[in-house]
Amino acid sequence: MISGQTQNGGMVAPPPNTGVVSHTQFFIAVPSGATQLRIDLNGTQDVDLFARFGQRVFIQGFRVERDYFSASDSGSETITVTPSSSPPLRQGIYYIAIANFGPGETVFTVTATVSGGFMSRAPAIFNVSSHLEGDSLGLSYRAVDLDGDFATADLGILDDSGRLLKQTSSFAINSGNSTRIESQLSIGGMTAVPTATRASLVLVDRNGNRSSEAIVDLTRPETGGLTVSGASFDGSKLTLSTRGLTDGLQVEVNGQIIAPPRAIKVKGSGKLMLKGDAGKLGLQQGPNRIRVKNINGWSNILILSI
Repeated sequence: MISGQTQNGGMVAPPPNTGVVSHTQFFIAVPSGATQLRIDLNGTQDVDLFARFGQRVFIQGFRVERDYFSASDSGSETITVTPSSSPPLRQGIYYIAIANFGPGETVFTVTATVSGGFMSRAPAIFNVSSHLEGDSLGLSYRAVDLDGDFATADLGILDDSGRLLKQTSSFAINSGNSTRIESQLSIGGMTAVPTATRASLVLVDRNGNRSSEAIVDLTRPETGGLTVSGASFDGSKLTLSTRGLTDGLQVEVNGQIIAPPRAIKVKGSGKLMLKGDAGKLGLQQGPNRIRVKNINGWSNILILSI
């Protein structure tokens, strides 16, 4: 968000006698020397307002994890944070979340206004590439920051709809006062999120300024790799529809290479067949991430639900 500029939003109606917190959150950078952050929310239903420093607001059990909140039975809420607040106002990123207690769907406006302080320039990302290998995802990137105050790289894993699949990972950037960097980062746990198709990278500087989000498509094949266009499983065999060179084949299911040792039968028209039950083929109930490797590299990702 830009200080003083109103953002519009909306939320669906909650279930009876309860509330829902929006998946979409807002954030604003508070610079060094700021004296106040004021957040104003106005909605058409009973809405509540939450804010948190440095991390997204989220639900832990039945508790909303937040630093500040404003909750009344009205459609108007305000949070004011100053150096004397608990916790006190700090330089950095503040996340803002909205809850709708209905009873109906709501539209709302939210405005965050920062008073005082000096705003510096945000980093910029370019030349991002990814490499997915089993359970691990690696990203390489280049970036510039004219103020030379890189602080962290925030990496999120998304599905096709842009939904965040796991909590964002934050990596410290130790670049001194460099204005240009080339760096790599990696995370594990990709087998736990088989519907992952994109990665989101944002750089944050020491003043809390955030770069534009860089989105990386994880589904594209490597150069010369196969294209997997379809898959089916009938309980005793997995059939894959592919296009491209079928030399030196390996099949990966949910981050594990299952063939070899399992045999791959190459049929006409690019059909690949692997015999076995779900357990032997590494398949699970729900979505499964499937890739095929040839002598040139990995195919695209195909998600098969069973």
